[in-house]
Amino acid sequence: MHRTCAFGTVILVAAALAGPAAARPAQCYLHIGNVVYIDGPCDFDNFGGDGSFQISAYDGSYFAVVSIVGRGRAEGWWNGNTGGTHAHEALGGLVRNDACWSNGFAVVCAW
Repeated sequence: MHRTCAFGTVILVAAALAGPAAARPAQCYLHIGNVVYIDGPCDFDNFGGDGSFQISAYDGSYFAVVSIVGRGRAEGWWNGNTGGTHAHEALGGLVRNDACWSNGFAVVCAW
C-alpha cells in the first residue's frame, strides 16, 4: 500500500516539475461550484502516460489536475485560490464525458 502511494506521489511531483516546458496551448474550461475559473485558451500538459493531465490559465491564476484511476474514472485537484502553486484542493472522483471530466461539483475540460 505504501509503495503504491509513494509511486503516485512521485508521478505527481515529476509532472509538477515538468512544468510549462512540456505544456501546449489548448482550449480549457474549469467550473467549480457555481464559478467558472477558466474558459478559453490555456496550457495543457499530459503526464503519466495514462491520460492524466493538468490545465493552467495563461495568467497563472488557476490550474487543475486530473489523475486517471481507471477506465473513464479520475481524481481531480485544483489550486483553490488565485496564484496558488499547489493543487491542494480536492475535486473528488470524476467521470469522463468526451473532452470533459466531471462530477456534481466540478467540470474540467480540455480540447
